[in-house]
Amino acid sequence: MYKEISKSFIIQTLKNYQLLSKQNNEKFFHLFDQINQRNDPMHREWMMMVASLSSNIGNPIGNIQANAPIRDITKIYRDYKNIADDELRSLVASIAEISHRQESMNRVMVCYQQLDPKESDVLRYFYIEGNSFKTGAAICQKKYQISFPTAKRWRSNAIRHILDQYNSPLTTAQILMYSLRKETSNDDKYR
Repeated sequence: MYKEISKSFIIQTLKNYQLLSKQNNEKFFHLFDQINQRNDPMHREWMMMVASLSSNIGNPIGNIQANAPIRDITKIYRDYKNIADDELRSLVASIAEISHRQESMNRVMVCYQQLDPKESDVLRYFYIEGNSFKTGAAICQKKYQISFPTAKRWRSNAIRHILDQYNSPLTTAQILMYSLRKETSNDDKYR
């Protein structure tokens, strides 16, 4: 299931989709690099140290006090391993969060694509082209011969339609297929 989103998430996605996607990509690959670096030499050094110290266990010359450092180093290694495992879980959780955010942004953009031309124009003028709110409204007013409140209402309706489509039980692929079928049927109308 997709994460729950708000109208402000939709607006930020429409305004900054390319930039946010690029940032998510960079974070994603940075976290992957951190995971790949986890096969670090320090882990192998710890293992070798513990193994060399534990090889003294059973030495007839050794006694109980000589084995105390081994237990201490083993405890330190276990603590290190627990911390390393926690860090790995944190990295994986961060990757999952970025993936979910990107999937949600992609779904918003697919939902935007399925809007009727008037609604997608309104959102494009208000958000995607980087216009200020007033400039976007003025462009809509001029193009469609509407008042400022009507432009705002169309914008709100378009955002609501994206939110409704986003929360629908349809998969993103189904929404996209619906959008493509709608485009094809519109193309056939004008032939």
